[in-house]
Amino acid sequence: MLLTKLLCLVILLGLVHSEQWSRVCAQCVAGNFLTHRRVMQNSSAGQSMGFVDEWKGTDCVSGTIHSIPCENSCITIVLKKIHEEDENAFEGIMMDCSDQLIVSSPDLPQGIQFTNYNQNGVFSNHRSNLSITYSFTTDSFQNAEKIRRSFSSVVLPSYEKEYEISTIVALIGFSVLVVSLCCSFCIYSYCYEKKLREARNDKVIYQKRLLDNSDDSPTSSNDTENGSVSSSAPEIVVIKSSIDSSVPLLDVPELQETEKKFLDGKGSSKTL
Repeated sequence: MLLTKLLCLVILLGLVHSEQWSRVCAQCVAGNFLTHRRVMQNSSAGQSMGFVDEWKGTDCVSGTIHSIPCENSCITIVLKKIHEEDENAFEGIMMDCSDQLIVSSPDLPQGIQFTNYNQNGVFSNHRSNLSITYSFTTDSFQNAEKIRRSFSSVVLPSYEKEYEISTIVALIGFSVLVVSLCCSFCIYSYCYEKKLREARNDKVIYQKRLLDNSDDSPTSSNDTENGSVSSSAPEIVVIKSSIDSSVPLLDVPELQETEKKFLDGKGSSKTL
C-alpha cells in the first residue's frame, strides 16, 4: 500500500513538473551580439536585461545550440545596423528563454511584464544606431538543424570574442614579454657586432703597425749610411765654396796641386 502511494506521488510530481515547463527553447548567440552588451544593458537608457554565461561558445548559424526548459515564451533578439542596405546583413542574434530575462526596456511596450510573458509578439525599436527586434513565440525548440537552415541566408560579421579582464591582462603581459625579448636580442646583437668590428679594427691596426715597422728597419740603416755621407757633404761644399771664392787658401805647392785636382773632379775627400 505504501509503495502504491509513493508511485502515485512520483507520477503527480512529474505531471506538475511537465506543466511547469511548458516548452523547450533554444539558447545561442551569433555574430557580434555579445560585443553589444552595453547596448543591451544600458541602464541610463532604461534597459535592464540579464546576460547569460552559457551564450559563450554557442553559434546559432552553425548549429551549436543549447536547449533549455522554459515556462514562458521563447525569445529571439536580432540586431541590425540602421543604415544597412543589405536586408540579410545582421549585426547579432540571440535566442533564449524569456523567463526573468528582460526586466525593463525602452524598446518594448510599457505596462507589460516581459519577465513572464507567455504570448506571441514582435517588437522593434531604433537605439544606439541599431535596429533591435524582439520576437516572442510559444513554439518549442525542435532541432538545431531547423534553426541553422533558417539563418542560412543571413550575413553576419566575424565573431568578436568577449575577453575577460584576466585574459586581457594575460595578453598584455605576453605582448610586453615578447617585445622585451625582441629588444634584448636586438641590443645583444648590436653589442656583439660592435665588439666584432672593434676586434677587426684592432687587428688591422696591429698588422699595419707590423708592416710599418718592417719597412722602417732597412730605411733606418740606409738613412744612417746616407747620414754619414751627407755629414761629409757640407765639408765638401764648404771647401768648394771656399775654393770658388778665387781666394788662394794654400801657398804650399803640394797643397795647391791637390786643390787643382779637386777642382778638376779628380780629387776626393780622402785626399784632403
